[in-house]
Amino acid sequence: MSVSLDAKTYQSGNAINIVITEYNTLSKTNKRPAADKWPIKGLSDGICGWRLSFWNSYLSGDYTANNISMGAPIPIEIPGVIPQGCMPSVFNVTAYNFKASSDIAKLDGTLWEASQRSDECRNPSLEYRQAVIQTIIEHAFEPGVYTIVAGDEWGALVVLHFTVTN
Repeated sequence: MSVSLDAKTYQSGNAINIVITEYNTLSKTNKRPAADKWPIKGLSDGICGWRLSFWNSYLSGDYTANNISMGAPIPIEIPGVIPQGCMPSVFNVTAYNFKASSDIAKLDGTLWEASQRSDECRNPSLEYRQAVIQTIIEHAFEPGVYTIVAGDEWGALVVLHFTVTN
């Protein structure tokens, strides 16, 4: 899993662009059973019913992997989440089948009734770029240091920091 920001310092009021990727570095398909071993509480299923193998949270302050539990997540409405492709709602996920050397995964699980999806998602595949999500955060951050915490359901944890100035 990797997490990246488009900058380390932002002016107050500017959008923050974060990209989270989960990538199979093996030259063969990697079937990862669903593990539900999130490294911290609050990281779980994605938005709109999308099942992602990773998720993230934002904390006000400068935290490390050792003291993350001391921080409180900032409630952020994120209308700028840009999924890579039409992601179906999948429930009861039992495994993620990552293609060789790829961020494309096929989920083993139960597909939500396709007829309830929008037109562009009526015939979704269970295979999609499961492992890449781009988020554009337009939140009124006060000047200070912030921590981004990202983790996956297999226990990986990534901690990044950014600063907001006037």
